[in-house]
Amino acid sequence: MKNLQKFYTEGVQALRSEAKKDRNWETNLDGPSSAIRQSPTYTPSEAAMYSQFNRTAYFTVRKSGMHNADRYRPVEPTFTQLLREKDAKLLNQNQTQAKSRIESITKNATEMRQTVVINENGKSTTLVYNSFALEIENSEKYIKLFGYLFPSKMRSYQLVDFNDGKFESPINGNIIYNVFVVGITEDGY
Repeated sequence: MKNLQKFYTEGVQALRSEAKKDRNWETNLDGPSSAIRQSPTYTPSEAAMYSQFNRTAYFTVRKSGMHNADRYRPVEPTFTQLLREKDAKLLNQNQTQAKSRIESITKNATEMRQTVVINENGKSTTLVYNSFALEIENSEKYIKLFGYLFPSKMRSYQLVDFNDGKFESPINGNIIYNVFVVGITEDGY
């Protein structure tokens, strides 16, 4: 038990002597004195800079032993980072312009119902419009004809206007349509 007590007291004494050395650590620093380091115009050396969260902050050592982040210096982006950002912006602008060009070409082709070939970025696609004709036999016996084109994969329809029992118009060749015609007579449908 005495050996354990001796070991404990020697350990405590060693820790206290280390703590005394640590209290005086500020006087052992290489560099300016504490008063100079605490002045607002002091610019610390590179050793006093710490980079964290893409920021470089200067720390001033206080007498209390705590660090104070009292200066902020943003990290300058590298030339490579600037080039990458510029390239990304240009790519985004080019993609936006290409998208708007494709949309305008497609809109015009749809309104005019004309076949068009769209070339963009080395890729090509074709929007095809095929002629479509529909004729109702004995159309004179109907007072009014209603025709509908139903695209197979879309929840919409296109109303068909008949002229003398005939309808002719180009329709999108990439879509399969179902046709429904209703004729009204004096007796009903």
